[in-house]
Amino acid sequence: MEIFIVEANKKDAQNMLNFLKQIGSETNNLTFGKEGFGDDVEKEEKVLDLYSKSQGCILLAKNSEKKIVAMCSLLVSDRPRLSHKGEIAISVLKEFWNLGIGKALLKKLICIAKEKGLYKLDLKVAQDNFNAIHLYEKIGFVRKGEEDGMLYVEGKHIKGYFYELIL
Repeated sequence: MEIFIVEANKKDAQNMLNFLKQIGSETNNLTFGKEGFGDDVEKEEKVLDLYSKSQGCILLAKNSEKKIVAMCSLLVSDRPRLSHKGEIAISVLKEFWNLGIGKALLKKLICIAKEKGLYKLDLKVAQDNFNAIHLYEKIGFVRKGEEDGMLYVEGKHIKGYFYELIL
């Protein structure tokens, strides 16, 4: 299986929305569910514009049919006092879990963050997302805290952890 990692652009907006709906229906570890991020392609294109005009970026992992199988984003504030750090989010379609795709995306994103001169990366993860926690710790992220009720899914509050990686 061949996977390509590319930086997202406006042409990917519809496929990204489709991906987000699919991934939202496959796991409770995300900040959204099966609704994804809606159906507004123009709005998604504007989000992509914002990322491209900032220090951030969105990486997509695509298979040979150009289907998005994973996504990783780096959000960086334009405020000077916050622009030294980025926040990461990552999601991988369930059928592609444990194949090294998430690791490859994160490693590429870390390289990009270093090239941009960022000092550190932050992320949040649900306490029971053991595969993700293992990956983050393997790459070098360190747990810095926790939050009760980080997510509210199916009537239950789910604790989350904060992680950081000093670059």
